[in-house]
Amino acid sequence: MTDISFEKFRAGMNFGFILKGFLGLLILMFILFAVGLLIDYWKRDRYKVQRIYYRKTSYSVVGQEEYYFNYWLWQPKKKAYFSRVLENQGVTTIYSRHARKRRFQKCLKIPFRREIYGINKEGHSDLEK
Repeated sequence: MTDISFEKFRAGMNFGFILKGFLGLLILMFILFAVGLLIDYWKRDRYKVQRIYYRKTSYSVVGQEEYYFNYWLWQPKKKAYFSRVLENQGVTTIYSRHARKRRFQKCLKIPFRREIYGINKEGHSDLEK
């Protein structure tokens, strides 16, 4: 058996590459966020809704429909636009949260993906699909 002392073990380990990788990741995320904010600011008047997505809130046939739009965290103008679209279509309460999968209520694994959603309280769907 070989006896390895703690000093030799510690001397062999170099944590500098981990620190450099983490700082690089933070800088990359900051640049991505800043570029996303700039693009959102430039496109603030050109967002268009081509389709209003919906899903059932329960697995039964008579469950309420939940209308939703996905956006990125660095798109506050797009979020405001989608909330106005839902208000104009008659959705009374509007919420935002982490994005969900299209047909299920499971959360997506994408970290900066969000969704804005609302449930029509009257129970009928008068929204265009």
